[in-house]
Amino acid sequence: MVSAGTMRLLVVGGTTLSGVLWLWLVGPIPVVRVTTVTDELVPFWYSLSAFPVLGFLLADVTVFALLEKKRALAGEALAMALLITAISQARLSLHLPLSGHALLFGYVLVRRVLVPFPGRVFRNVELAVTGVFLAAVVYIKVGWWSDATTLVVGAALGVALACLSLAVWRLRRQS
Repeated sequence: MVSAGTMRLLVVGGTTLSGVLWLWLVGPIPVVRVTTVTDELVPFWYSLSAFPVLGFLLADVTVFALLEKKRALAGEALAMALLITAISQARLSLHLPLSGHALLFGYVLVRRVLVPFPGRVFRNVELAVTGVFLAAVVYIKVGWWSDATTLVVGAALGVALACLSLAVWRLRRQS
């Protein structure tokens, strides 16, 4: 059987490669400032940065499902990953005034700081990677696109969803 660490690496790598394929199939994505579509295109690396972090969440789902003591958490983790993905996709199609990247990164940062899972090494690496990506998003959103609104709304929603997720997690631990 594959170790939890190896499984995490496989899921994150697979999610990232799926992101490359999806971005290649979709083609260039236009920048949306607040709710206005512009002629400017989002850099490939910017779009791709969401996929390893989404992989962190999907790795949680996978490892939870494989660990008998944490199996009950797999459904909640999957529901949150799907919800975050759906909201982020709605941002692209409906031009919602929020950043899908900030939503995802805010959620993951809060979860990694407050939940003792995964182990310390993976948690620290994932915190560092997500923090660097969030810093790049802040720089691009504010410095290039003058769009602090979607940054703040996305991050606030990510933090709120993480708090909701933590409340569910704690209730399940008590029962």
